[in-house]
Amino acid sequence: MLSPEMRIWYLPLEPLEQRYSMQLSSPGGWFESGLRAERIPFMRIEGKPIHGVSSAGAATSSIKKGGVLDACGRGYWACSQVMAMLRNIDTGLVRDEGDVLFVDDFWHPGLAAIRYACDLYGLTLPIYSYCYAQSVDEFDFTYKMLPWIRPFEHGIAGLMDGIFVACSVHKELCIRQGVGTEDTVHVTGHIWNTDEVLSRLPFATAEKKRQVIWASRWDTEKCPEVFLRIVRAVKRADPSVNFLVTTSAPRMTSNSPRLASVLRAAVADGLIELREGITKEEYYQCLAESTVHLNTADQDFISYALLESTTFGCAPVFPYFRSFPEVLRYDSRYLYPKGYADEAAKLILSHLDTAHPVSVDWIPRRFDRSVSRMVNIMLGETWSGPYDGPLARADYGIEE
Repeated sequence: MLSPEMRIWYLPLEPLEQRYSMQLSSPGGWFESGLRAERIPFMRIEGKPIHGVSSAGAATSSIKKGGVLDACGRGYWACSQVMAMLRNIDTGLVRDEGDVLFVDDFWHPGLAAIRYACDLYGLTLPIYSYCYAQSVDEFDFTYKMLPWIRPFEHGIAGLMDGIFVACSVHKELCIRQGVGTEDTVHVTGHIWNTDEVLSRLPFATAEKKRQVIWASRWDTEKCPEVFLRIVRAVKRADPSVNFLVTTSAPRMTSNSPRLASVLRAAVADGLIELREGITKEEYYQCLAESTVHLNTADQDFISYALLESTTFGCAPVFPYFRSFPEVLRYDSRYLYPKGYADEAAKLILSHLDTAHPVSVDWIPRRFDRSVSRMVNIMLGETWSGPYDGPLARADYGIEE
């Protein structure tokens, strides 16, 4: 039974048009719609974009440096939210009973100041956050920052009453590295809203092409050269297959100048098709026209790219390595041995040659109630796992 006394102070990510955070964190976005569905009151704490706000309400800062969010923009936004929360504590707006702080992303500079203030003011304010990756995984781009980022992670974990992650593999890595415990790390799945995604392309009736989409950054940890080996292996068997690479940025860039040159050479040779500067709706149209979503990343516990592609009917082909155990279940139809181009090519061709690919449209629906799981945990109710218990298989209509 959800308590009407609960109120969440919500610190959203910066809503960047180039990233999923625009749908996740914007006013009325995925997380807020989930709270409204649960009838949970919340107070949104806006940050300040480093370069201001557009007429559409999105942060105008772009990703100048950073793998996912802009290095300076992210810190600027997060620290401004901390200042706002300190003002709320100082003026007595934060209640001692019933209030909870939820942070969109575990990487949130300045949270220690909030805990410090609460302790001295005698306030009980449980703090929860979602954790997307971080250095607990040696393949994450933050791993090279280990000498300073691991103490930060340990410190943030010590501030948290709960940490939400997408899958069991991530939880195991967190616990192994001392970033949370069995009792504080909870597998809930990504915050997601299938209906909102579908509403952006309401007439997704495009005929499937012999097309494979690769929806990753062109950076080392995403293994673009493995991708190109797979492309060549498929094209040896069927030169007509189109491989599509997309980005919402005006131009696809890479943290590696060498990889950037490899990309441009592959495009010039006609090996792949590159679409740059596309809108979210244009990207969804690309998914609706594609038959296979290929992933080659070193590390991907769960991704919005997988949820988006399967929403629009793509069959996933992913490495057999830490890839979404709760949803792909180590199914040989979708997983290939990591780095083995020929094996990946066989899977791709098998899906392309099937008139109606194996239905995987149940994957996104399994995440539509992730916010419900998080709310239950923040209320102190037990949760045995992301796909077990009262909100699981029966609610999704899944037959085992």
